[in-house]
Amino acid sequence: MTNIIADNTKVIKCIREIIAGLSPKSEKVCFEENSLIFLNQKKQFYMLLEGELTIRSRDRRHIVARLVGPVICGLGIMEDVYLQTTSYAVFRVLPREQAFEIITQKNLWQVMFYIVHNYAAKVCKWNDILTQMSSYEVICETLKRLEGEPTNIKYSITALQYVQEKTGLSRSYILKIIGELKVQKKVTIQRGVLTGLKHTEL
Repeated sequence: MTNIIADNTKVIKCIREIIAGLSPKSEKVCFEENSLIFLNQKKQFYMLLEGELTIRSRDRRHIVARLVGPVICGLGIMEDVYLQTTSYAVFRVLPREQAFEIITQKNLWQVMFYIVHNYAAKVCKWNDILTQMSSYEVICETLKRLEGEPTNIKYSITALQYVQEKTGLSRSYILKIIGELKVQKKVTIQRGVLTGLKHTEL
């Protein structure tokens, strides 16, 4: 697959440009930790300024992605997902149709296209991992992703929960593989939390 993901600095710059363009017509909304936001009920466009959230599949309830502000949600691309805040979160919100009108008026579609391309490429890359690897390889790859998460996320979730939410694999199988990796000293787990990982051996 062609790599169309640009550097993260440019993506954040584009997101901030969209937020700046839409904020004057938006409303500030704050959510407590563990709040659920169903994007397509009111067809709202959400701009996360501060905080963290997960995108979850409505049918299987596993985590599709973890996001840290600034980020935009509610484009109407993914119909079967909802948001769950994992910290106190501050948003600017406005109706989706109004957001698109402003984007057109301010000629921000090229900026939006760049952001959407970035999101889509990341989703496709993860889908390739899930569909082209064995379950064992998927677990190893997911543990590598967990190792790369920000500290506040990495140490607030067990390796089992993270892998299960990301992949939908069975609890017993994940525990079996993690147990094998521990015996082989490829990972270090303390109280269920991943504290060490040997990338070269996974």
